[in-house]
Amino acid sequence: MVTSEDLKASSFFKDLPDTYLGKIAELCSEEEFQAQDIIVNEDDEANKLFILMEGSIAIQLPLKKYHYVIISTLEEKGVLFGWSSLVEPKRYSAAVKCLDKTKVLSLRGKELEKLFKDDPVMGMAFMKKVANLIDQRLISMRNRLVSTIS
Repeated sequence: MVTSEDLKASSFFKDLPDTYLGKIAELCSEEEFQAQDIIVNEDDEANKLFILMEGSIAIQLPLKKYHYVIISTLEEKGVLFGWSSLVEPKRYSAAVKCLDKTKVLSLRGKELEKLFKDDPVMGMAFMKKVANLIDQRLISMRNRLVSTIS
């Protein structure tokens, strides 16, 4: 069973009130993957949001058939990925591959949205954090692109 304490280990969740964390923890499930497993594929229906608890992952885009380019690697405990499950068109925008044995917490997007509909203040606080995360990742990707072509 996932607890609010498990979520507090995440930099994403650390500033949210305990009342929010308790409700969000109820929606979480633990999942384990092996090295080289694909957690999601690009353009799959996005129905889960994930929190990395152990291991490391590569966020990758297809370059051509059977070839991928890694756009980011994540290994920080508590990092969030799969935010596409909360925004239209609810399709994952990249594939996620495990680089080693990996443990994640998954949250079902529809249930999370229902929780936010029932508590819009919680939803706003959560989505502001998602927007900030997306902004940070875009800046990071832009900086890597600029340094690559410089």
